[in-house]
Amino acid sequence: NSRFSRAFRDLVEGRYDKAYESLEKEVQYWGGRGGTDSAPPLVLWLHGLSAAHTDHYDVAIRDLEILLARVQPAADSSNEVPLVNNEFRYMLAALRHKAGQVDQAVSLYQQVVEADIGHYMAHVQLARIYEAQRDYPRAVQERQNAINANPDDPTLLVDLGVTLGKAGMMPQAESRFQAAYEAN
Repeated sequence: NSRFSRAFRDLVEGRYDKAYESLEKEVQYWGGRGGTDSAPPLVLWLHGLSAAHTDHYDVAIRDLEILLARVQPAADSSNEVPLVNNEFRYMLAALRHKAGQVDQAVSLYQQVVEADIGHYMAHVQLARIYEAQRDYPRAVQERQNAINANPDDPTLLVDLGVTLGKAGMMPQAESRFQAAYEAN
């Protein structure tokens, strides 16, 4: 329909308030036909994105939770569904983190890395949370986990060096900075 097309265009062009307003009407339309849960996945996805961009985190979280609940792997499914499921979980963790729901975000990020140890950005986010809490042993471990998952990214060595420095571990920090310099 034209409202959906206009909302999509607004979202792509960065007019998030307008996109959210139009997509909110679209979700309400589907709500009258069986509740928000019955809205098509694309509508929920775009509605959630526009909600996140306009700081309506509760709405974005609800949309992502609905999408995550819908994407359950079937007994005979390929590996594609669990990866999609994990990406929704990662997005939900990021939204919960942004909304200040740190404990829920940590739990979701941990589920992400349990399902895909190579998801280095979940390790990076966990490290940021632990660092903000001044839990340096766990922050250092998550920084190292990120490096293990993505060893070709020297910026992760810099991040580890900074965290080690904040933890007062200057010789270790210096060696990570040197390794990052050499990797670059």
